[in-house]
Amino acid sequence: MAVVQERLRVAGDLHDLLGYSLSAIALKTELGYRLLPSAPDRAGAEVAEVLGIASEALADVRLVATGYRDMSLAAETESALSVLSAAQIEAEADLRCSRLPREVDTVLAIVLRESVTNALRHSKAQHCTITASLDGGTATLRIRNDGVGEASTDTIAGGGSGLGNLATRLRGVGGDLSSGPTGDGWFEVVAHAPAAAKGVGDDRGTEPEPEDHGRDARNWAPRMARSMLVAVLVGYSLITVVNAAQIAGSGAAALAFLGCFAVVVALQVLHSLRRARTWPPHVRALTLGLQATATYAPLLWLGGPWGSMAGFLAASLLITVPGKLRLALSTASVAVIVPLAAAGGTPLSDIVYLADSSLVAGLVISGFTALYRLVTELHEARGALARLAVARERLIVERELHEVLGSSLSTVTMKCALIHRLLPQAPEAARDELTTVLCISRQALADVRLVARGYRGQLGAHDPSESRGARPEFSSPTEDPPSTLREADAAV
Repeated sequence: MAVVQERLRVAGDLHDLLGYSLSAIALKTELGYRLLPSAPDRAGAEVAEVLGIASEALADVRLVATGYRDMSLAAETESALSVLSAAQIEAEADLRCSRLPREVDTVLAIVLRESVTNALRHSKAQHCTITASLDGGTATLRIRNDGVGEASTDTIAGGGSGLGNLATRLRGVGGDLSSGPTGDGWFEVVAHAPAAAKGVGDDRGTEPEPEDHGRDARNWAPRMARSMLVAVLVGYSLITVVNAAQIAGSGAAALAFLGCFAVVVALQVLHSLRRARTWPPHVRALTLGLQATATYAPLLWLGGPWGSMAGFLAASLLITVPGKLRLALSTASVAVIVPLAAAGGTPLSDIVYLADSSLVAGLVISGFTALYRLVTELHEARGALARLAVARERLIVERELHEVLGSSLSTVTMKCALIHRLLPQAPEAARDELTTVLCISRQALADVRLVARGYRGQLGAHDPSESRGARPEFSSPTEDPPSTLREADAAV
């Protein structure tokens, strides 16, 4: 499940981050190609912006693989205005929100990026407005364009993966998303997010671990095991108190017993819940000695043993003492009851009951302690395995993205630098290079869409024109996970 969630995150980041950058590269390259004969200076400016976007996209390849991306709504607004202007779309922005938490700022920036990408890809908009405001504790981002007549699966509510990704991201910070045509003939995307994101810290560069999502739901097993152990301790405590109360001669004797028994139970809780076997030997000897003293001291005023008398001490010995010595010590702690009871004239049947109840109590408490520790260790191991699986998946993603996109973006970067040198003296050669850059950027955009859809298990749904060759067929999240490393490599 951790790997599936990571693959869905990668698909969303590919669509929302790299898709926008590559669309902008293709758009500005085409604009520069058209401007080159009549306005070489403007064409050079567009090529310079392509160079900057390509460099940022190369950084985004790494960011998508590592899972951490820090973006700014203000910076993204400037980039969006530049791209819309290059597409000959009149755009204006009005940002009236103070500094937002990092995660909210990033999510709203992604919403803006995806909305602008949709306007460029799926509409014939002539005007676009971007507004952001802060009302109480809610930040609102509104993107409107007049290209509502050209709706597609990515620009209508509930369709495609773009708006679905955005809605998921906003829900992650406690916000919501709405989109659709308005009464005045425009298309509108509205995002609401709290001004203080849930669970967002001030430290930058800290990425969430796979176990952070739904942690409360996943911790039910350790909590259940701990609750069972506590219930057992409470049950045997009640049994012990009832048995001792029957032989206590006075209220003072009963109170003195309760004081000693409170020490016994407190030490038992420490031994069961705090991994006492890892304590230094002198600490274990001290706590066991104190528990043994509190266990047998009430014999001085009660006059004889009681049911489950040594059960807690036997359990502590089984829990804290290593090796075979623990069996001998726990057996001795229970066996000492027999001569004590016989010396007090206790009937044989009661002697058997006293020894048996103490032995059973010790075994049950130590058994539930072992169960609690086993469940806790398994839970910790599962979290570690999930983190390892996600780390391995990210390395694979990084390798694949560098193979699919790294070379294309590097080529775009180098050719843009070459075009800058060629523009003043050799415009025809520069135009030829621009043609190459345009082809590369379009193909890279198709590759991004193909890889994103492949990660969603939808390789059969893409347009054949987007594929120039066979690509890795990523396993569908609905399929059973691969059981071996070789099968996992084959799936990837």
